[in-house]
Amino acid sequence: MDSQTLWVRRLIALGVGVLVLILLVWGIHSCQVSRKHSAFRSYDREASSLIQESNQLSGQLFQLLGNGSGNSSNPVDATNTANGFRVQAEEQADRARTIGHPSELNRANNYLVETMQFRADGISNIANQLRTALGDQGRADAIRAIAGQMRNFDASDVIYSQRYIPEFEKQFKSQGLLAEAQVPKTNSAFLPDIAWLDPTTVADRIARGTGSGSSGPVAPGVHGTSLDSVVVKPGGQTLSTTSATDIPASANTSFDVQVTNGGENDEKNVTVRITIAASGSKSIVTEQKIQSFPKGTQQTVNVAPTQTPPTGIPVEITVQVLPVPGEKNVANNKATYRAIFTH
Repeated sequence: MDSQTLWVRRLIALGVGVLVLILLVWGIHSCQVSRKHSAFRSYDREASSLIQESNQLSGQLFQLLGNGSGNSSNPVDATNTANGFRVQAEEQADRARTIGHPSELNRANNYLVETMQFRADGISNIANQLRTALGDQGRADAIRAIAGQMRNFDASDVIYSQRYIPEFEKQFKSQGLLAEAQVPKTNSAFLPDIAWLDPTTVADRIARGTGSGSSGPVAPGVHGTSLDSVVVKPGGQTLSTTSATDIPASANTSFDVQVTNGGENDEKNVTVRITIAASGSKSIVTEQKIQSFPKGTQQTVNVAPTQTPPTGIPVEITVQVLPVPGEKNVANNKATYRAIFTH
């Protein structure tokens, strides 16, 4: 064989070897890309399922708190239900920690863990306070504590929307998989609305389920109370819904709230609540009960704030008679007055 033919054959063999090597490298790379894409898709499915379950838990929790369905009118049963939600939330946080994922999703999954842990912490602390919030003793403090836990849910929503989703989308886009991702990017907030951050709102919404009075069947006939007037003690000023009232600050300040039972039934344990709110200050919520309230009568209950109201700044004083069982018209149960506590 001449040398030229030998070199041609060597070059052909070398070319075939290079081609085989390229195909081998390409095949290995394709397998690696396929495995990585499979890992991304698997993470997407598990994370999507977890987030949807968390959102369902949100609906169940706020249904329990907000509209009195199920067992929410019974403090013991409501607390047991909330403890069940606590267990579910803790399991969801644990699942977030153990979801298998490629290393590129480490940061995103850490944000998901934070999201779920904030939600679990909020539910756990609400479950601890709910029985007191639905009772009589210490109710105002428990309501404020529950409102404070709503910040955990708000924080979880911020982390999810502002940290988790951008990082998730960045990594899925880099793999060319963003278009097929299932993880919900919108409508996935755990906190239904920011009004739940306000203790007064929490108290009002929980009151829809608990109201005033005792448990048991509602007597037939019309049930209803109305707020008549509010007089400041010891000064004697009558609060007005049309103009601000100057109230001299005093350690003995209280409010005489006049209420009428205009229904056809005697009522018991009717709750009167006063909320004093000022910009930049924590709301002061105080309650007092009318133990026995015969039909067709008018009673005056004295409510003393649990804390000293802020002085020198405008405040809003909201006075509410919580609905009694069977009461349908609550339009005349509540009024808001403007005032300034002066030195």
